Amino acid sequence: MSEIKLQGTDIGTFTYESEKVLPDGTSTVSSFVDIPVTTQTQAEVTLNTTTQIPELKLDVTGDGIMDFTLAPNATFDPVTYLQIMKATINSLDIPQAKIKAFNNRVDNIIKSIQKGKISKAELKAEKFKKVLEKKLAKPDPKKPKPKKLSKTDAQLLLDMLNKLLDNIS
Repeated sequence: MSEIKLQGTDIGTFTYESEKVLPDGTSTVSSFVDIPVTTQTQAEVTLNTTTQIPELKLDVTGDGIMDFTLAPNATFDPVTYLQIMKATINSLDIPQAKIKAFNNRVDNIIKSIQKGKISKAELKAEKFKKVLEKKLAKPDPKKPKPKKLSKTDAQLLLDMLNKLLDNIS
């Protein structure tokens, strides 16, 4: 394997597993679990030339610049997941103040997780969910305003938070 390219086709997460079988019949499995993906996401799986371990390079925004290089991890990594979520938020067509506010919410969830306060992180994620659910409950404006959080983007973030909560609960 020299490289495998992946293109997001929908909103959600994906898991990639690679099995390396050695001549003696033993094998090792490398996994990238529950990686957030949107239609803009591009990914590349390559072998690290030094370690011969697969790594996943992730372009969250689809701009051709790799935003993350991930090592295999057989379990869900909530901090990496939230960092990818932040990159997704940064790519939304909304005012900088809203991006900053959303990123602050995500940063606070990350800090709680890093301190081992999972129930506090869940509470913060639930509060963020309520903000997004409120946006989704509002009727569509007759004339959509540019630079406003769209219902599609609100749903994307809500889905990401739900996936996070499913995995840390």
